[in-house]
Amino acid sequence: MLKRLFSLFKPVPVPIIIVGTDYLSFQLGSSLTARQRYVVRFFINQAPWHHKTIMLGAELRYENELLALVKRHNIKAVCCVLETDYLYYQAHFQEALALHQCQLLFCKEDADSLDLLH
Repeated sequence: MLKRLFSLFKPVPVPIIIVGTDYLSFQLGSSLTARQRYVVRFFINQAPWHHKTIMLGAELRYENELLALVKRHNIKAVCCVLETDYLYYQAHFQEALALHQCQLLFCKEDADSLDLLH
């Protein structure tokens, strides 16, 4: 009973999107999944043969679906592990993401930068 009571106060995981499906993106997703403070809802990938496949329990989706996914799933952060992706998304999506209270983050090799969300 005590365990059930504490589960009622467990914080809801923060929904995020990770840009890319390379090894660093996979590593970030694995780290976040283990922490249980965040839930990776989607990975962004442009390869048509990957569309709507599953990686770490999250769907792979196209870049042009990003804003709709953020809005529909109340995504709180879009995480980039490559600087080139971050700069591209900053130039093309940052203003629109901010309108939906979603942060664009450059996470490098680890998940520590996501602590900014709390």
